[in-house]
Amino acid sequence: MYHLTNEVASELKKVTWPTAKEVRTATTVVIVMAVLSAIILGLFDLVWSNLTELVYG
Repeated sequence: MYHLTNEVASELKKVTWPTAKEVRTATTVVIVMAVLSAIILGLFDLVWSNLTELVYG
């Protein structure tokens, strides 16, 4: 178990961690894309429901 812990610690030291600015930028991109996706899906749903209402009225 001790050997495994040392290996994990050694590998974690090799990791290049993102800066705070990079984390903020990536988080902002994810939030914006999630909101845009929700808006687009909502619009598709609105159009589809209106078309369905016209056809099956």
